[in-house]
Amino acid sequence: MKPFENRNQNQHTNQSNCANLFNQFCISLNTLKDSFRPRLFLIKKKTYWCHYIDNALITSYLGRVGFCRPFLPHRSTDIDSFNLKDFLKSRAIKQNELKKGECGDCCGCSFLNVGYHDKNEWVFNSIDLAFSSFCNLRCTYCYIPKPDLAIKNYDKEEKMFSLICEILDHQLLNPYGSVSFSGGEPTLMSSFSKTCRKFFDYSPNLTFAFITNCTIVSKDIVEIMKTPSKVSFMISIDSGNEDSYLKIKGKPFFQHVMRNLQYYLKIAECYPNNNIRVKYILLPENLNDFIDFLNIMAGLKLETVYFDLDANLPTISDEMINAAIDFCIEAKNAV
Repeated sequence: MKPFENRNQNQHTNQSNCANLFNQFCISLNTLKDSFRPRLFLIKKKTYWCHYIDNALITSYLGRVGFCRPFLPHRSTDIDSFNLKDFLKSRAIKQNELKKGECGDCCGCSFLNVGYHDKNEWVFNSIDLAFSSFCNLRCTYCYIPKPDLAIKNYDKEEKMFSLICEILDHQLLNPYGSVSFSGGEPTLMSSFSKTCRKFFDYSPNLTFAFITNCTIVSKDIVEIMKTPSKVSFMISIDSGNEDSYLKIKGKPFFQHVMRNLQYYLKIAECYPNNNIRVKYILLPENLNDFIDFLNIMAGLKLETVYFDLDANLPTISDEMINAAIDFCIEAKNAV
């Protein structure tokens, strides 16, 4: 065969191979397009979802139960008239509205998310328990009206425990989910011990969160800390010395709280599944105390400190803003 003819044959073979590759590419593209068409539709269609509406049961200090974190009045029911089936029906209606792109009164909420979201197979992923009327301090920044702090709601507390039992007995909570206790001071609840035990017996794989003022060392918390369960603390201190603590908290418990914090930290050293964090709310009464506070926390080798501004202040002064900036700088230097 002449070289020229051989070259033509090779060129024809290459063209044929390119044509076959192109045809295969087109077939693959059509297959890919068909498989992605439903997903592309979901992306184009604007939908909403909310972690709390989808997964949470939330209680308030007045003994109300709902699925909305901002706790809109029509999204919560008094525990005295609460019915779990009605709750789940109401939640499903709201979930469907969000999936259709109808955010309604959720528009503008910081907890609202845009986009497609796969619903968890469990009815609840988290349960937040709060009974703020049980408290042994009188913090100046507390958002609970003072008369309500005198109402202990023991009857509502027992009904809340019955609701927890109903949820756990029907295995509606994700065994790898979370439960949080807050207040007020949750350890003062008469049902605190048996509620902790009920959750732990249900699943030792739950994550426990305790928002506490650390005035009380709870043996129930200590027992859970010594297990494989994940435990996190948020402890409100808000002071760097006894004088400002008394002004802000209304009780002379500063040294007592420091001893309790040290006790919890010692246990956490032996059981690394525990995470202890401390909170400091900047107030006019403690603007000059945070350096002492940070030095104390550094001495305790505490890894995480949170700070915030008093949400009750009508305006944030330049002095408060400067103090917040200084707090960040000093916290970095204290590491």
